[in-house]
Amino acid sequence: MKNFDTARKLRGSRPAADRTFVIGGQSFIRRVNVPADVMTVLDPISGGGVAAGEVLRIVDGLIGELVEHPGATHWAQLRARGADEDPLTIADVIAVIQWLVEEETTVPTLEPSASGDGSVTLAPGEPSTGTAPSVASILPISPSDDFSAQRTPT
Repeated sequence: MKNFDTARKLRGSRPAADRTFVIGGQSFIRRVNVPADVMTVLDPISGGGVAAGEVLRIVDGLIGELVEHPGATHWAQLRARGADEDPLTIADVIAVIQWLVEEETTVPTLEPSASGDGSVTLAPGEPSTGTAPSVASILPISPSDDFSAQRTPT
């Protein structure tokens, strides 16, 4: 018998230190239990074609939902930093949301790199087998994306 309550209890027993991340000199703790529908805020950006400003608005809101109180307030303060105040970059924001989504879904947000298990050497370009699926379709942005052409006026 599969007992899902066991997995839920294990998730809830993870110490805060294992759920903590630091950025911009601030510490944040990822919430243990997040309602499933919270992740649906990513729906509008899953198909692409969304302006960078809207992507950031959605991602900022989601980060606020995924961290313990008063993390959302601290996140907003970090995001409001001016250019001369060590602001968070797009790469910073995306790295944080990717980590949070991976932690929440237990699925990597990016496809794993092609690598063998040590018993077989893969030829260049040959796909590896048995890799975990990604949720890149849920979070179709990465720190290397170029948003410069999509800037929205402030």
